[in-house]
Amino acid sequence: MGARNRLVTRQQYPALSVAAVAQRLGVAPSTLRTWDRRYGLGPSAHALGSHRRYTAQDVARLMVMRTWVLRGASGSEAAQAAQDMAAGDLDYAAVEHELDEALNAAGHRPTRLVETVASSASDASSAVSSQSPPPAPRPSSPGSPNEPAKVSRLRVAPVEPDPTSSMSYPERCTELVKEALQDNDVQCTKLLQLNPGDDVIGWWKQLVRPALDRLDSHTVLARPGQSPYLLVGTLALAQMRRFTRSLEARNPRTARPHPSRLRNIVLVFAPPNDTLALPAHVLTAALLGEDHNAHIIIGPENGHRVTELVTMVRPAAVVFVSTHKAPDLTVLRTLVDAHPDLPTFMGLGPDIDLGELISRPHVSRIRSFTALFHEVAAAAGNRTSAPDYWNSSGASTVQ
Repeated sequence: MGARNRLVTRQQYPALSVAAVAQRLGVAPSTLRTWDRRYGLGPSAHALGSHRRYTAQDVARLMVMRTWVLRGASGSEAAQAAQDMAAGDLDYAAVEHELDEALNAAGHRPTRLVETVASSASDASSAVSSQSPPPAPRPSSPGSPNEPAKVSRLRVAPVEPDPTSSMSYPERCTELVKEALQDNDVQCTKLLQLNPGDDVIGWWKQLVRPALDRLDSHTVLARPGQSPYLLVGTLALAQMRRFTRSLEARNPRTARPHPSRLRNIVLVFAPPNDTLALPAHVLTAALLGEDHNAHIIIGPENGHRVTELVTMVRPAAVVFVSTHKAPDLTVLRTLVDAHPDLPTFMGLGPDIDLGELISRPHVSRIRSFTALFHEVAAAAGNRTSAPDYWNSSGASTVQ
């Protein structure tokens, strides 16, 4: 992400008072003081002879905390989320957009801080006034030499509606491809917005996947560090992480399930040569959205390690999903040989030869992504009341 799109700096936004920040967040000034005292999320800017002020980075962290609180997180969880974000990852425009959405969802009218033009004479007069009493006012007429200089201040203005929010997924897809080719990460982030309650699979099938397919067919004269395909892919991953965090904030069981739910877990695999593994992330996010316990297996994989992991976790089902044109199925074959009775679902391209795997009784190949989701969700749901088919030795057995 370019430096021009990162968090606004102190030179771009003046340091803000408690009252101004409280009005922006839609909280009382006393709430900000409590957050400062209890969680250490307070103002960090200092000016001689005045109170501490909030920098742009301070405000961005408070926006993150306020967004989490609006979405149902406790104060401590929201504060932890704000504190965990590295300074380099705080994108002011992105966190402000999330806050506005959360405020709208909660029935509040968002406001935005807009900087008015300040003259250098105003800054000089402010510095003098902090050290000596102000001079007696003199009568003046508008435009005269004695007219006082304008004072730099912030005013509160209504947020302009985001035009991307009314666009359909196909329309957003067209714009997304155009903005990605121009390396406009800020606009791409807006176009990829995935909100709590959205249909993750529809978002993937109608927006992200078509955009990636189009970008994959483009030959680009790129600058160092520029890759339209990877830009959209990594931003899509970030949106799914936001989506998952909102689920965790609303329902902590999603993040820390009770041990009794562990045997209902679904393990989602992507082939080792599928770098972004976006389909696996989308499927897992969709399962979490329906309150199913699901996790993605990432990192180096080999047959022995995966078999050991599956034996230890004892999942309700395993899924292999990818859009890779030549996925490595070695691990899949090893796992099916080790646990032939374990429900195994494959969401792989139609041109991929599965050989004898497709003849296994508990292996299902499903070509539609939507159908794959429903089949896996049904398998996970059925395990809630069905007897556990894993015996004490760690081997699977069909009941």
